[in-house]
Amino acid sequence: MAACTSDINTARTPAARGTLGVETYGVLCDRIGANAFPDDLTGASFHAMCHAATDGTYATTVDTSVLPPMDATATDSQGNLVPLASQQASRTASITRMKALSAHRVDLVGALDATFPATLVPALDLTNANPEKSCGTPADPSLAQAKLTSELSDLLGRMTKLYDDGTLPQATEALGRLMNAFGASTEGKTALSHFDARQGYRPQDLSLGAIRPAVGYPALRDLANTAIRILSADSDPYDPAPKYNAKGDRILVPGSAYAQWSSLLAAAHEELRTATADPAVGPLTVQTDLAGRPVPSRARGDLEMMSSVMFAQDPSFGTSTSPSYIVQRDSRGYASVALSGGKVPAPFVDSDGDGLADIDASGHFVTGDGSTPPDPFLIFGGVAATPRDAFGRAVGADGTTPLYNYLDTGHAYTAAMLEDMSGLFNPDPTANHETMMNALAGAYVLFGTRDGSPKTTKTYAADPARGPSPVTLTYDAFHTDDAAVLDLVYAAGQVLADPSADALLGYTSNLLKTDIGDIARLTGAALDGKAIADAHPEASIPATSTFWDELLDVFAQMAAEPGLLEDVLRSFADPNTLKLANAYGSYAQYLDQISYDPANMNGPTLNLTTNDHSPPKTLVDRTKPMTGLNRSDLYRFIALIHDTNGVAACNKDGAVLHARDVGGTSIDLDICGGSVPVCSLDSTPFSECQIFKIDNLALFYLDSIIGKASLYFRPDIIRNGLDIVGYSFGASTVDTIEASSMIGYGTNDTYGFWDDTSSQVFRPRPQYLDRLVFFNTLTDSTQSGDTNYTTNHFLTDLQGPYFGTAACAERSIPDPVPTAPDALPDGMVHGLRTCDDGDYLQQRDPNTIFTWESFSFYDSMTPLLNAYSAHGREDLFLSMIEVLYRHWGDKNASASECKVTATTNCSKDGVDTYEPIFSGVLATDAIPALNSLATTLVNVSVPTCTASDANGVCTTTTSGN
Repeated sequence: MAACTSDINTARTPAARGTLGVETYGVLCDRIGANAFPDDLTGASFHAMCHAATDGTYATTVDTSVLPPMDATATDSQGNLVPLASQQASRTASITRMKALSAHRVDLVGALDATFPATLVPALDLTNANPEKSCGTPADPSLAQAKLTSELSDLLGRMTKLYDDGTLPQATEALGRLMNAFGASTEGKTALSHFDARQGYRPQDLSLGAIRPAVGYPALRDLANTAIRILSADSDPYDPAPKYNAKGDRILVPGSAYAQWSSLLAAAHEELRTATADPAVGPLTVQTDLAGRPVPSRARGDLEMMSSVMFAQDPSFGTSTSPSYIVQRDSRGYASVALSGGKVPAPFVDSDGDGLADIDASGHFVTGDGSTPPDPFLIFGGVAATPRDAFGRAVGADGTTPLYNYLDTGHAYTAAMLEDMSGLFNPDPTANHETMMNALAGAYVLFGTRDGSPKTTKTYAADPARGPSPVTLTYDAFHTDDAAVLDLVYAAGQVLADPSADALLGYTSNLLKTDIGDIARLTGAALDGKAIADAHPEASIPATSTFWDELLDVFAQMAAEPGLLEDVLRSFADPNTLKLANAYGSYAQYLDQISYDPANMNGPTLNLTTNDHSPPKTLVDRTKPMTGLNRSDLYRFIALIHDTNGVAACNKDGAVLHARDVGGTSIDLDICGGSVPVCSLDSTPFSECQIFKIDNLALFYLDSIIGKASLYFRPDIIRNGLDIVGYSFGASTVDTIEASSMIGYGTNDTYGFWDDTSSQVFRPRPQYLDRLVFFNTLTDSTQSGDTNYTTNHFLTDLQGPYFGTAACAERSIPDPVPTAPDALPDGMVHGLRTCDDGDYLQQRDPNTIFTWESFSFYDSMTPLLNAYSAHGREDLFLSMIEVLYRHWGDKNASASECKVTATTNCSKDGVDTYEPIFSGVLATDAIPALNSLATTLVNVSVPTCTASDANGVCTTTTSGN
């Protein structure tokens, strides 16, 4: 029979198609109709309501004439008869349901067409052989765009595979379980009701909140794909060669963080399941005491604390040029009603007098007249008649007074913080600026060690859905006893608990309000420094270096000395500190060898590198190893300070003191230490340390810069002169000392002493010590009649050609004058050195100390050294220099340059590679900016609380800076 029929006509004439909205409405209507009238197998009763006739019209009601008649013998699924009345009621409800759908057909179709217009959108490369590249642009330009409606239709078609593998059914079933759980939970439904009552808390354009920018994130797809691959149970769904089990099912390979993610979800589930409400607390009130401090009536909760900080308002916060408001919340999370005369205004009600507008069981405001209160911002279906200002805020009848309290998000602390932090999340890999991600990766170290595998357990109360037994979770725990982050939190708590914390915070607040320009200036200088540092990738120290740790140890000691850090900061307010930038910046980049001028010893220094009197100006050659003569002046004088730190200096054993112009006469004496003090009478020369003793050369030199170092001449004859037949003459004065050595003679203000020439107090200037210690007794004016012979003769017989250094073995001797004021209690002289050839001070550090006579170095260092000296803690300054020396040299440092003590060596960490950065930063506005800020800080005065009552309210204050 089939063979006798004509061929099947495969030419199909498709029916006219409507818009996406029309088609979607038709499908939706068919589905609802089929569900409403399961006994209408053809759908004839509602077809005309779902699909337009040829003239474009729709039926508005169900055609009951084509519905099968009701059956008095019909039964339900349990076999029970269904009364005709019940059947009729069900049919009537279904008809009403279809009518309601038909009544909203035009709105529904219009909404769908507006949401999914037939516009062209970029098309995906779905035919790419590599499914991971399917989101790219098709190679064929003609396929690069397609209608949105067509693409949506294709998407829905492709989703059928998600039905086949159970993905969508599982998702809808999970959603159904969630909704059923809400339906069965009174608390859940109440929470949703209260959430719904919060509509209008934000303007319409902000109603989506953080979701809107998150959805608009251009790399959202890449972020989602990456996260899913790491977290999901199937990390590689596009694996071209997957493995299968015996049943033929593909073996899934979980993502690298799937186990951790699952553990997190399990822990979150148990924490939320067993969470209990916090006990109710009393209202929070805040009063301001005499010191200007806000004093709360009780401790703030975590949320209250975060809110007070993150929602703090100030015009300087953020960069918005106009306000951007959301409604402010009260302590319950509802819109904060603006009080009038300290009370909740009508139509709101405050029946319990707590200062908050009453809320009903559904989370809506209660009104005295039963009216619906206006929404903070207009919403669809809201009270449209409410007057509103230009920002959309609900206002009173006067048109200006807001009915609620509002928060300007454009000038909140959160806005400023997020704007400032945006650069830390730069997604551009070429910018090399994933600061926050790097910080998160490094944070692991702060959390402490872990079990190494899931070993620690936590037990929760039984879950009725899983049986009567308690629920136990096993996890890989962090060990809090060695978590650095907890130590940091504890330290912050200790700092804030300090009695001076209030004054410090008040001081900082005052400064930020009154001198933001100086802070911005210093911040700008810091950013300039960062740019300079970025330009020198060669600057580095090993990751294992302890340089920063040792430096922090010194800073900790400084912080422990009361007032020292403050005085150091004050020193930068001195105008002389402005010269530090040029001095240290120059020393870090130049290498010139500087000495005294033999032709004019008490005059300007001689640049041996350029053979003139210029200050250092020859650049270090950074292309060559930084060793020997290619070390910077900064490198060399750090080494010089180290070499003299802790080193004692005395007259030599067998010393003879040549004294000229004794007692203001022309008498010249060679003074010895025997019972007859004049050497020409065959007396015995002085023993070691019998004339003078300096316990620490470096410390003595630092003090000489600020006029604090004082030479004590131990022999009585030097201090008091000769006593002949009851007549005393020849007591030493500054003029005598200068005339005897010719150092500083006639130039006392610069190269001699701080004291007047007639003074019997001897405070040498650093320039005097430079020449005293580093005069070249071996070759400069060794013969009588030479220019500087007097100086050579004086120093040779007094102290010899060399002093020891820290690189030499230490030795001690019995003090030859144990009763002298500068003698130590144990009667010994410590810190003397026995050196090998090459380790003496004049050998290790030649032509270095005189660099300090350039660039106004002494003037620039005076304020800073005065700060340390005022506390008697110059040792801390020297400790910083010691840390620098131990780590300054790099791998090219010679054995001699790296020698710390006779038995220890430097680390060769290469801090010297930072010299270009150091000099570059000092050439910026850094020091002037710090000087300007410090000057302001010195003059800022804040009230400090000196007495409080039992509630912590300040009752007495004093002002200070």
